[in-house]
Amino acid sequence: MDDSHRAGRGPGADDTAEVFAGMVAGLRVDMPATVTGRSADQGDVRLEAWPAQTEPAARLLAVTGTRPLAAGEKVDVWDGRHVLTADGAGIRWSGQRSASGLTLGTLWVPVGTAVAVLGHPEHPDLRIGAGVYVLRRQRQARPHRPSPGLALSWAEVHD
Repeated sequence: MDDSHRAGRGPGADDTAEVFAGMVAGLRVDMPATVTGRSADQGDVRLEAWPAQTEPAARLLAVTGTRPLAAGEKVDVWDGRHVLTADGAGIRWSGQRSASGLTLGTLWVPVGTAVAVLGHPEHPDLRIGAGVYVLRRQRQARPHRPSPGLALSWAEVHD
């Protein structure tokens, strides 16, 4: 007989979330899988995948402007708390910020075993696999009441 109903779950409940949120043999296991070729968020920083077919000339120029990161090298991406670390060889980074300050830089992780790790003291590490990415500060829409003609305005997201 299935006793899972006693723990507040129905029969056959998926315990995956509990396992990944818990501690196993003293090791944290809530680290997410490696992000490869897709966008992801870490607090007030957004990692946006930049596929080859999207603005190919601008993408090539951005990747050409990157510099190699030595394995284990750490780079301050934003505010001294978002830190990018090269976990392997071949990773390249350009901290070219946009005039608006929203774009923080371009990251290129080659196909292979290397990953880049975006760390922050208040969030799980974000492991980044092969691909080209743009790192940006996040903004959010918020209702704007003082001006009746403007329904929404943009505000920065802060950790």
